[in-house]
Amino acid sequence: MQNDLFNESPTTSNASSNVSSGDISFLDYRAYTRLSERPVYSGNNSIFNESNDTNQNGNFFDDFNNLSSTVKWKTLNKIYPILGAFGGPTCIYPTKSCYVLGTSKGPILIFSTKQFILNRLVPQIVGEPTSKHLRSPVLDIVVSADGTHLAASYQSGDIFLWNLNANTVELNAEEANDGNEKMAPSRAILQITNHRGRTINGIGFIGSRHTALIVSDNTGGVFYHSGFRTHLWSLTYSSKQVLHISTGEKLLASQAAPEIQKREPLHMIAVLTTSRFAIISTTPRPMTLMLEDLKSIGSREITSNSCLAWHENASKVAFSLNESAFVFEIKGVSTFSTQKTFTKIGEPALSLQWITDDLLGILTVSHNFLMVDVNEDLRVVAKFDFLVHHLLMPPNKHVAVCDKKLLLLTNYGLKVGQLPSWSDITLNHVQTGNYPGALKFIKSLLQEYMPLWPLLRLTQDFSKREQELEKPFYNLALAALRFIITHQNADLNKIYELFSLVLSTVDLFQDRQLKIEPMNAFLEKSMEFFSEDNVDIFFEVLLNMVLEGSMNALPAAIFKPMLINFADAEKLSILEDMIVMLDLRTLDIDLAVKLCQKYGLFCVLMYICNTIFDEYVLPLVDAVSRINDKPEETFIFRTGEVGSVNTIFDYLSFVLTGRQFPKSDLIMPMKRQIDAKVSLYHMLFSGTCVEWPPGSGKKLHTEADSAHEPAFPYFNLLINFNTARMLSTLNEIFEDSLLNEGYAENGLGENPPVQITRQYMVDVVLDMMKKKESTRDKVLMGIFVACNVAKYPQFIRLSSRALEDVIATICGVKDLQLTNDCQRALECLLSTYTPKNSERFIAELKELNFKRVLFILYVKTKKFFDILPLALSSEDTKTDYNQSFPTVISFVLFGARYDSLEHTRVVGLIRGHFESLVDKLGPKLAVEFFQKFDPGIHQSVVSLSCEDTQQKYLEELYSFGELEGTEMNDLKDLYFELSCKYKSKQALLQWLGVLEFKNLDTERATNILLSAKNYEAAAVVHRRLQVNSMVVNDMLNCINDWFKVGDKQYATLNRYLNIAIDAISDSSDDKLHNWTKLIACFMKLYGSHKNDADVGQSCNRAFQELFVRLAMSEASANGDKKGQFWSILTSALEHQEVIMMKAKDLRTLLFDVFTTYDIERHISRLILEIVQESSVGVGQLYESTLTKGWPIENDECEICGKTLWGLGLDSINFVIWKNKRLLGESAPSTSTNEDKAIVSFGCHHVFHKRCLRNLGQVSGKYSCLTCKKE
Repeated sequence: MQNDLFNESPTTSNASSNVSSGDISFLDYRAYTRLSERPVYSGNNSIFNESNDTNQNGNFFDDFNNLSSTVKWKTLNKIYPILGAFGGPTCIYPTKSCYVLGTSKGPILIFSTKQFILNRLVPQIVGEPTSKHLRSPVLDIVVSADGTHLAASYQSGDIFLWNLNANTVELNAEEANDGNEKMAPSRAILQITNHRGRTINGIGFIGSRHTALIVSDNTGGVFYHSGFRTHLWSLTYSSKQVLHISTGEKLLASQAAPEIQKREPLHMIAVLTTSRFAIISTTPRPMTLMLEDLKSIGSREITSNSCLAWHENASKVAFSLNESAFVFEIKGVSTFSTQKTFTKIGEPALSLQWITDDLLGILTVSHNFLMVDVNEDLRVVAKFDFLVHHLLMPPNKHVAVCDKKLLLLTNYGLKVGQLPSWSDITLNHVQTGNYPGALKFIKSLLQEYMPLWPLLRLTQDFSKREQELEKPFYNLALAALRFIITHQNADLNKIYELFSLVLSTVDLFQDRQLKIEPMNAFLEKSMEFFSEDNVDIFFEVLLNMVLEGSMNALPAAIFKPMLINFADAEKLSILEDMIVMLDLRTLDIDLAVKLCQKYGLFCVLMYICNTIFDEYVLPLVDAVSRINDKPEETFIFRTGEVGSVNTIFDYLSFVLTGRQFPKSDLIMPMKRQIDAKVSLYHMLFSGTCVEWPPGSGKKLHTEADSAHEPAFPYFNLLINFNTARMLSTLNEIFEDSLLNEGYAENGLGENPPVQITRQYMVDVVLDMMKKKESTRDKVLMGIFVACNVAKYPQFIRLSSRALEDVIATICGVKDLQLTNDCQRALECLLSTYTPKNSERFIAELKELNFKRVLFILYVKTKKFFDILPLALSSEDTKTDYNQSFPTVISFVLFGARYDSLEHTRVVGLIRGHFESLVDKLGPKLAVEFFQKFDPGIHQSVVSLSCEDTQQKYLEELYSFGELEGTEMNDLKDLYFELSCKYKSKQALLQWLGVLEFKNLDTERATNILLSAKNYEAAAVVHRRLQVNSMVVNDMLNCINDWFKVGDKQYATLNRYLNIAIDAISDSSDDKLHNWTKLIACFMKLYGSHKNDADVGQSCNRAFQELFVRLAMSEASANGDKKGQFWSILTSALEHQEVIMMKAKDLRTLLFDVFTTYDIERHISRLILEIVQESSVGVGQLYESTLTKGWPIENDECEICGKTLWGLGLDSINFVIWKNKRLLGESAPSTSTNEDKAIVSFGCHHVFHKRCLRNLGQVSGKYSCLTCKKE
């Protein structure tokens, strides 16, 4: 405890010290400039801040509506009229040169991009009659790798194959009569009929073959159909099943991979089912290349929202299932490997279309077409709403992508959509006057990775894209500025937003040659747009951008006029900000120096010296010259009052802690920082005058007569000029971690090398302290030394004599303003040093009223007796001594516990201030502390002036069990008396119920209660003492009081009555007498309050309860029920007070009592009869039910026909049936024997468990097959 208290004493002098935290010491001052609080952004060659947020003005592509609104849609109106004759379109297969459209009547029409019909393919074999023409909607169209053959699947399940290069045109009579050879149909060369009556869900050519197809249908089979020539040169085909999907899953789609000439042919086929995705190969033999389990997202019921798509180069395959989309990229073929990408779409997909190598199109059920980036986890990069185009149904058959164009079959025509180039989008913004929108769009194009580059006709290579966009961007920025100045009255906010957008966009250029020079040219050209009347707006915008850190360099052509402009307006703080925050390489140095000297901008001049001339000593030299009243020899402090030299202290604090003045960033590189510190330290703490300028042979003197130069002339000059500021500067620079080892470099001029450390600087201060004449300055130095000796004990070591001198100096303080600083310094010093003559030191502290120091000294020297008065005299020990009052008292008592002399002294002091201690500690802590220290102190409780405090103190003492000793009898009696007086009624009753009566004067206690007319509490005591007659008397008093001044609550009266009856029941010899007194009391009260209806009713009710209890009590205690009862009643009627009552009053009372008694007895008899009759009926019902049993509806299982119920069955079946019926549940019950198990239902139907399982039912979900109930 002692060490804990002592270690929490302050040892530092910083502002966060716990001691005298409300006071601010002169040592707490920290160097500050207005610019040091501003976040300053740095940069070397940039005209803007490199850390500028690139998303400051948003991304054009973040809003999907921006891109979708630029799509140019064209409707091909000449195609639909032709398609109408064939029932309308059902699907589309686009190519770069033509559009292949399937129709609902079967023919397939091929149109050129100019909307001319090129061919009509009819589903009819060459040579067959016209009647063989198939009339069924076309489902899918596929084209061979070389584009010479076309295959189509039909809703009927037929498949036709056409040779687009062969002459298969055959005219029937009707067509011949038309004379239109161009419209003559082409017949198919092959028809595959294996899939008739089935739904084809996949068709494709295999490899480079023209007559080999892979087809899948809804039966779960994947088939290979190969066409070949017979001996008669007729084309026929053979079929072979490649794959069959088991019954447990459903085949959703299949697709053959496109043939790639440079790759070894694998003839890959992608197969998608409800639970798996696979890539298989048919060459050189059937094999599975990859298998992916999809059970976690698949579902047997979902079959319409899945789709599959190979990329045109077969390097990627995409598929969707439910709301999930997958892309597998094939990494290698020889050792087949893939990389999977997965995402949740949010809604089921209907169609997948590859747009580019990196972009996949997804058509969703809501007719949204999403473009996702397969290289970024299928991130959506564009979104188009096709719902407005009124697509034909189903939409997945009527949407296609080819050559980066979108093709839609709508209700009104074939629509072709294409994204415009980036230049067209930019031009569109400009034409509408939306220059900011155009700039934002170009900014969005400067993303290093942009998957939409092919659609916008951009270069993929970022460096080439930068060069492509650089000139248009700057020209557009200038045009935007001209537009704002011309059409928007040079609105400052608009110009600011424009420049902000331009800077954030320029920041995206990675080629620095495209940043600096073009941006400088842009700014210079921009200034030409402004006249003398509004150029202030231009400067204001640039200034705001400089102040917010967006820009840290300006071209010289702008920097200079801006300085002149703000100087003429005498906006000096802006001048400071601009020079300090901007790159000085474009600064007109002569102009800047003249302006700073003219307006006294000393901080800026120091900054120029440091950053441009790399000179850190000159400001100190100028300060020395200015203090010596030689302004003509100065560069910085040439103007202004001599008080302005105080800036040098902030400068020293910044530089000697490694910060660039007046900013807060570090001086870098580190060598430059160290060189600056060394040069300043060795001049500041030079023992003699130095040569300045170096090599001039001229000394920099501080005195007119060089013979009177003091030691350490420059430090002496500064500390004499402003002692407090110089010392606070030293206190701050002491925090430099490099001082731990010190600075050892050659001094300036002829000075020898000096090791500059904290020890060295403190020794210098001590030496000057001795020579100081000013008492105040000496005290300030003593405070500085004391605080830092304690703060850096491992680096500063002083002799005892030196420390005694410091203590003496501080104690000699005369200035009341330094009182808190002196106390703090002594507190810090006491943490590492104890004065030799502590008694004299204590006397001095008492004279100075330094209570905080006294407290710490007493703690350190273990003067426990002296600590207590300090704590008692303090209004708040936490504020005064940084310790709570209980902590201080605990420390004192713990320390004095085993020191007999201190113990005696402390006990006496506690007794003398007992009331104050209890008041500050509180009764609980006071009892706890005093009990551990000296229990005899408890006797002082009688000296407390407040009885309530006495009671609380004794309450805590009683909880410790310390009132049971004989020596505590008086305190226990006092405790009882005070508790009776100050405890609430309910709390008192509870307390008396558990109070230990040992060593308690019970007679005195009961007298106290009776004298206070607290009869119920007295009854508790009498009850515990087993004086039952007195309990009855106490309750009679309570009952009488209830009728006089009570709360008139019957529950209270009933409680009194019950207590009295219980006491009578436990009494022995006086039982008859007690009954008589109680009955007589109620008779008397009834007669006295007969006119008060409510009170009389309560009395009558209580009297009835009394007689019932009397009858019950005497009947159970004595067999002679009537004799005892009438004996008590007779005695009550002969009571002297009852004799005086009127007979009619007694008659009314007794009549009610006897009536109640008879009713109670009659009710009891009826209840007994009901119970007896009910028990007989329940027993008979139970026996009848056991005999009758429960019937079942069927004796045989309706599934297998075998016997379920009757002879020969295992008895466990009967047990289960019976138990289930007894529970009254309708849920099924099963036995545990799997061979004989049955399932019974509440509907009385029974089945074999095995039979139900064979029909697909599972445990826990059985349902009756007869009535469909579970």
